[in-house]
Amino acid sequence: MDILYAILEFCGGIGAFLFGVKVMSNGLQAVAGKSIQDKVHKFAHNKYAGAGFGFGITVLFQSSTATTTLAVSMVSAGLLTLGEAVPIIFGSNLGTVVTQAIVSFNIIKLTTVFAGLTGVLAIIYASVKSERVKRIVYPFIGFCLMFVGCGLMGNDFITGFIGDLIVNVDLGFFSGIALFGFGFVLAVVLQSSLSAVIVLIGVYGATTAISLTSIAYVLMGVNVGTTLTALLAAIGGRRDSLRAGVAHLLYSVLGSILFFALMPTGWLNLLENIDKGFQIVMFNVVFNTVMLIILLPLSGAYTKMLKRIVRTKPSKYIDKYAIPPDVMDFPQVAMNTLQKQTVSLYKEFYNMFKGEIISFESNELRIENFKKLKEKFEENIDKVLANGTEIYARLDGADAAEMNLVNDRLADLKYISGYAARAFRFSYNLKKTKLDEAIAARFEGYFTRVIDFMEKCLSVINGDISADSDHIFEWQTELDNEKRVIQLAHIKLIKEGSRKTDFVLLGDTLNNIESIYSKYGIFATIKTRKYEQIIADTNS
Repeated sequence: MDILYAILEFCGGIGAFLFGVKVMSNGLQAVAGKSIQDKVHKFAHNKYAGAGFGFGITVLFQSSTATTTLAVSMVSAGLLTLGEAVPIIFGSNLGTVVTQAIVSFNIIKLTTVFAGLTGVLAIIYASVKSERVKRIVYPFIGFCLMFVGCGLMGNDFITGFIGDLIVNVDLGFFSGIALFGFGFVLAVVLQSSLSAVIVLIGVYGATTAISLTSIAYVLMGVNVGTTLTALLAAIGGRRDSLRAGVAHLLYSVLGSILFFALMPTGWLNLLENIDKGFQIVMFNVVFNTVMLIILLPLSGAYTKMLKRIVRTKPSKYIDKYAIPPDVMDFPQVAMNTLQKQTVSLYKEFYNMFKGEIISFESNELRIENFKKLKEKFEENIDKVLANGTEIYARLDGADAAEMNLVNDRLADLKYISGYAARAFRFSYNLKKTKLDEAIAARFEGYFTRVIDFMEKCLSVINGDISADSDHIFEWQTELDNEKRVIQLAHIKLIKEGSRKTDFVLLGDTLNNIESIYSKYGIFATIKTRKYEQIIADTNS
């Protein structure tokens, strides 16, 4: 019965720890997710700043796996390049030792205190109505729950059992490899290098029969085993996201090879005069610091090597409007991906509109071709809208409001597609009715300026040209005025008895084209104004 109780306590500790990490990570993303992603781009351009950023985010998230998975997902989403992600991954490995250091100071003895804090914070979270307070309290619940799990994992039966396994691994020359394999399995089972280190601190402190050398071999196996989560997240994504996952694995493998070679030098003796728990932490500090010093200056060459190692050809059938599952695990990253896809859809429509809806050159064959393009285009819109709905469900507060704006722009595209189809048909009918030559020339000029306006809007959205909302309004007003001039000129001809076409056809064509470019104007205007101002306008 005592054995069963110990096993259940240990399993409960693992569950509480992993759930606490997840709660804290999700909570911090909700509070600072957008800010973190903005800073990724700020720091990622410099490899040393990128490594520092990876270190800091790992300390914040309390998990190198979470940081690495975030980097991999951003590569998968096309928000980071492989070369920018590699230093972040290097830095994340060193960042994980901070929590290990906290645990090594016997903080797990405060399990009851952390359990009490978890309960108090949970009551506050359940009682308050303020979403802001909830968002602040939530990650602290996860933090306290982590240390509740730490305490439960450290029971005597489990530490004694694992200690006996390590002591009994005596395979002579192959003992180091066997211990490495044990550490690898331990990390895979526990799903976290930190939880494995917590167990090893308890094991190493409970017996004098285990040497630091044996623990070091186990730790190297743990370092490699913990990389599998990010690697699995990368499988099925873009080729560079798989390379980013391999980058994390290869870092730990190369480090293990180097430190296996250094074991006979006896350098571990330098750590024997400090506390046992801190010896484990210091081994990881030395391991990751040495690898960072060696690999960070060579990150460019390291990236090129990854490209040679991972040569899988990208699938011809990769859907650019799908969002990989690993990206969906980070809602703010997924939202950024969706924003890029929305811009891509606006570009796709622009190219379709410019290439297919050409005034006075339409015919039945072109109309049929456009119909097929339109159907495929709307399928892509529906796919992205479905992704938007799923992402929206995972967000709250300002992020949810911003996601709402993105979904509105996607909904606009559905309308735009319908406007284009009608404009195409009306344009075809206008061709048969033969407009007055002067009006026809003016109409074609108007159409050309519409294309130019849409192109300017896309340039503003991409950041290729700078403009404020007033400029976009001025450009659109010019088009609106041109539309009225054409209509008035045609009305004048009708009054003079020179009517050569159906006024309704011309009016409908102009109205549909105006609806298209006005939607583009809205999208570009949003990109030029502060987000807070848009939300305020929306709410008012």
